[in-house]
Amino acid sequence: MYNFFLSTLKIVFVAVLYFVTAKLSSFLAIPPGYATPVWPAAGAALACTLMWGNRVSLGVFLGSLSINTLITLQTGATLDNIAPFIVGGIIAAGATLQVCLSAFLIKSFMKFPSRLSTEKDIFVLLFWGGPVGCLINSVTGPLALLFTGIIQINDLLLNTFNWWIGDTIGVILFAPLLLLILNPQVTKFRKVIVTVPIMLFTVLTIFVFFNTKESQISERQNDFDKVAQGITLEFEKNIQVYLNVLTATERFINASEYVSYEEFDIFSSKFLELYDGIHALSWNPVVTQSERETFEKSIQDQGFPDFQIKDRFQIDLVDPAPQREMYTPVAYIIPHLKNKAAHGFDTYGPDQVSGNSRRIAQDKARDEGKAIATGRISVVQAA
Repeated sequence: MYNFFLSTLKIVFVAVLYFVTAKLSSFLAIPPGYATPVWPAAGAALACTLMWGNRVSLGVFLGSLSINTLITLQTGATLDNIAPFIVGGIIAAGATLQVCLSAFLIKSFMKFPSRLSTEKDIFVLLFWGGPVGCLINSVTGPLALLFTGIIQINDLLLNTFNWWIGDTIGVILFAPLLLLILNPQVTKFRKVIVTVPIMLFTVLTIFVFFNTKESQISERQNDFDKVAQGITLEFEKNIQVYLNVLTATERFINASEYVSYEEFDIFSSKFLELYDGIHALSWNPVVTQSERETFEKSIQDQGFPDFQIKDRFQIDLVDPAPQREMYTPVAYIIPHLKNKAAHGFDTYGPDQVSGNSRRIAQDKARDEGKAIATGRISVVQAA
C-alpha cells in the first residue's frame, strides 16, 4: 500500500512539474505556441524517469496532455470538439515515448543511478537523452499539428527544428541538474555549487531573451506604424481626388439643362485617363414613376434602343424593374462597353445580391448633404 501511494505521489509530482515548467517556457514559444527555444519539461521528465523508472512516465503523459490541450485551446479551438484532445494526446504520447526510449538508451550505456562524475557518463546522458532521444517528439508533435490543420506544410520544417532544439536544450540544461538534486548519493554542497550557477545562467538567458524580444517587437511595431501611416495618407489623398472628380461631374451636370451621353463621355473620359483608380463613372438621376417612360425614351434615342430601368433579381439576372415611386437608374456610364450590364440598373431599387447598401448610402448622402460611400458591394457588371 505504501509503495502504491509513493508511486502515485511521484506520478502526480512529475505531471505537475512537467505542466509548470512547460507553462513557464511557453512564454518563449513561436507561433502557434508549441515549440520553444528551450523546453525544460523534457529534461525534467527524463531525469524523473531515469531516477524512478518508466512507471512515472504516466505523469509525463498527463502533464504533456494538459499543457498541450491548453495551448491548442488558446489557438482558437473549443471544447465542443475533440480536436484539442487529439492534438494534446498525440504530443503527450510522443513525449512519453521519448523519455522512455531515451531512458532505455542511457541505461544501456551507463550504470544508474549515477553521480555523473565522469566525462563518459555526462556524454552518454546528454547525447542519448538530448539530440538523439529528442528526435521522437520533434517529429510526432509537428506532424500532429500539420494533420489537424494548426500549421501549414511550409511551417513544418521550422516547427520541427525549433521543437528539437527546445527539447534538446531542455535536456542538456535541466536533466543533469535535476538528477543531481534527486540523487541521494550526491552531497548537498555539490548540489548547491552545480545548481546555483546553472539557475542563474538560465534566469539571465531568459531575461536577455525577453528584452531582445520586446525590443524587436517595438521596432517592428514602429516600422508597421510608419508603413500604415503612409498608406493612410495615400488613401486619404486618393479619396480627396475622387471626391474632386465627383464634385466636378456634379457641377457639370447641374450647370446644364440637358446633358447628352456624348457630352458626358467627353467630359468624364479624361478623368479615367488621369486616375487609374477610377474604373467607371456614371450619372444616376432621380426619376419618378411618371417620368419613367419619357426618361427611357430619351436614352433610347441616343443610340441605346434596348435601354430600360432594371433591377437585379439574381447574380446573373437583371430584368426590367416593376413600378414604384422613384428610381435612380444608371443613365450614362463610361467606359460603356465594359460596363454595359450596369446600364439602366436602378441603384435605389431592391438589389437581391447586395441588399439595400446603395439605397442606404443615397438616403444618408441626401439627408447629410455630403458624399457617402457604401460598404463592399457586388457590382452588376462583374456578374
